[in-house]
Amino acid sequence: LQKSLLSYGITSFVAHEDIEPSKEWQSEIEIALKTMDGLAALLTPGFHESKWTDQEVGVAIGRSVPILSIRYGLDPYGFIGKYQGIQGSGKDLKQISKAILMVLLKNENSQHKMVHGLVHSFIESESFAESKEKIGLIEEAPYLSMDLIQMIENSIKENSQVRGSWGVPESIKALKNKFMG
Repeated sequence: LQKSLLSYGITSFVAHEDIEPSKEWQSEIEIALKTMDGLAALLTPGFHESKWTDQEVGVAIGRSVPILSIRYGLDPYGFIGKYQGIQGSGKDLKQISKAILMVLLKNENSQHKMVHGLVHSFIESESFAESKEKIGLIEEAPYLSMDLIQMIENSIKENSQVRGSWGVPESIKALKNKFMG
């Protein structure tokens, strides 16, 4: 999931993957919790039995960052139970990553960073298909700054996968007209 999210410009922290050996793990987790812009809670049947997961969710609630419950056999409960979770069971990682992105794009607290990350991942597209997919996602963004529009527009010249992707240059022109009038 971490790798799949990165393809949309979303960086993430997974303690057992990202903490270097010999580092004090609890301090590293505390740093991640203090700097996170959102939390994806993977609600597996053993989630509630962990001595840490509910505390991590509590930190996210206390910091008012978006919490996305990904349902893998367990429904959201407690304070996060009032929000609809994303169904994870039966979906591949790309579908789940896209669902996370769409929620964060629509959230007022996270949309700025999400749009920025998505635009950066778009301008670095490595295939026609990737360019096409990501411009479609950018089209759903609630706003684009003039700087981001300029970056997107420059990608036509700088990236052959953007320039040569059917319909993408036209979509970029339509975005410019939509957001800049």
